[in-house]
Parts: sequence; C-alpha cells; structure tokens
Amino acid sequence: MRFPDGAKKYNPITEFPGRNGRDKDVAIAEFLQYAKKELAPYSVNLGADVFGIITRTWDDFPEDIGQTWILMGEHVDNLAPMVYPSHYSTGWYNLENPNANPYLVVKGAMEEAIEKNSSMENPPHIRPWIQDFDWQGIEYGPDKVRAQIIAAKELGVTEYMIWNPGNVYDPYAFMLTETEKKTTYPLDKGELDYREKTPGDSADKYLSGMLNERFSYMYLMTPVADREKDFDSYLKAMESTNVSLLRYKVTGYEMDPSDKDKATVYLNYKIEIKNGDVSQIVEKDNAQWQSVRENNIWKIKAVFDAQ
Repeated sequence: MRFPDGAKKYNPITEFPGRNGRDKDVAIAEFLQYAKKELAPYSVNLGADVFGIITRTWDDFPEDIGQTWILMGEHVDNLAPMVYPSHYSTGWYNLENPNANPYLVVKGAMEEAIEKNSSMENPPHIRPWIQDFDWQGIEYGPDKVRAQIIAAKELGVTEYMIWNPGNVYDPYAFMLTETEKKTTYPLDKGELDYREKTPGDSADKYLSGMLNERFSYMYLMTPVADREKDFDSYLKAMESTNVSLLRYKVTGYEMDPSDKDKATVYLNYKIEIKNGDVSQIVEKDNAQWQSVRENNIWKIKAVFDAQ
C-alpha cells in the first residue's frame, strides 16, 4: 500500500484528491485505521505489503511514497516487507551483490524490522515476502529460498510468503535441513540482542543520535514507557531541549547477574546546559546508565547528571 514511486518527479505537478494537505504516510496510516475499524465486525486480520527498504528508512524519507513502518504497523495485524535480495543495490548490508547473498539480506532486513517493532506498544507480526525467482544470472533454487526462511526463523520470524512470477515452487525449499532439525529456534544470542548489539551499543547509538541530531536513533533506543509514543511529539521535545551533548565515550557494560535482560552501561560524557543567557558545562566520568532488553532489542535509560 503506497503512493506511486518517483515522487521527486510527480510531486510538483500532482494533486491527490482527499489528501487534504496531509503527509503521505499520515494519509495511509489514517486509511488503515479506518479500514481496521470498518473490518472489526468481521473478525479478520488486516495486513499491508511494504517495500523492503521500509525496514530501514524513517519518516517516509527519502522515498516519499507514504510508507512508514511505525505508523502503518500501529493499525495492522501484520506487515509484509518485500525483502527480495534482487531489489537491493550494491552497498546494502555491506554487500557487493545483495542478490547473491539471500541469507544476509533477509537477516539484515529482519533485524531492522525487529528493531522498529521494539519501539512500538502494539507491534505487528512481521511476515516477509521472500524471493523465489532467478535474477541477473543467479539461480534461486531450493537452497537460496530455504536460506531466506532460515534467516528469518533464526530471529523468531516464522511467518513468510514466497513470490515466484510463474507460480512454480520447488517443494524441497520447504523441507527442513539436517542442521535445522538439530537447532533450537529462535537462536539464543546470549548477551547480544537481535541486531547482534550489546547494551553498550545501545548507549552508543543513542548518544550518536543526540550528537548528530539523528533523533530517530534516540527514539529507537529509548524504552517505550520512557518517552512519547508519537515520534513527531518526541522530535519536538528533543529539538527544544536545553541540553547539548559535546562529546561522549562508552567505556563498557556489566550484565545483571540476576536478570539476563538488564545491564549497567559505563560511560563518560560532556554536556552543555543552557538556561537563557547562562550556559553550564558538565563533565561526567564513569557515569552509570541502565540498559534493558525490550522486545529482543537493547535499550538505554539515558539520564544526564546536571551536577
């Protein structure tokens, strides 16, 4: 569900009736909200397909097609990103040829989708579309199809849909491998989360976002109960804060011996606090922040000491 792609070309000359000045992603989210309400008496599930890259992009930028994961996901039972490896260009997931690496593409996309879901109060089920067609000389036989299924299953994503334009599917793609038969899913990541990040990494991503005004990073790394649900409201609050981060260094972390989903992160930071014309510089060494693993993603409880 989307507006047409190629928005840069058609935006200046196109008017969509009924949009009424709304952002495209808001218009689509409100339609899904309406559809869910109208369909409620029928006890059916509501799902929506999205471009694969929506697992990574934020606030419908730069595509401008009306697809934002956290807005659409709020009003559907499942989101189906079309994570066909053939649709990714060089550089995605640090791959020279994503089409030749189906396992790594789906793994990377599912990690991103899980992180987005972890920021939501009522996240949708993730149900990816995966590739079962040849592209640019690379044959997609049962092994490559199965590799995509395994990549998702390792992260707890057990629902999927498969696309072959000829509607021809090899049954061997749906048979468990010997390795799968001996493996427990989803995989136990130990101290790592489903993005293969540590508690310290969550603090680093939050602080990197603060330093570089990547407020989506801060939003994603903050526990859901500790911030505004609506990103636009959160953004306004962050843009108007009187605290500026000047530098930081995450020095380590220590797991809670009694709870595998909690940790203490150690860091140094330097901030500037402005109150009118008065500016105060605060430096803190060996600060301790709490990290919690929420919906399989490490989050950070960022608390700056103004003393």
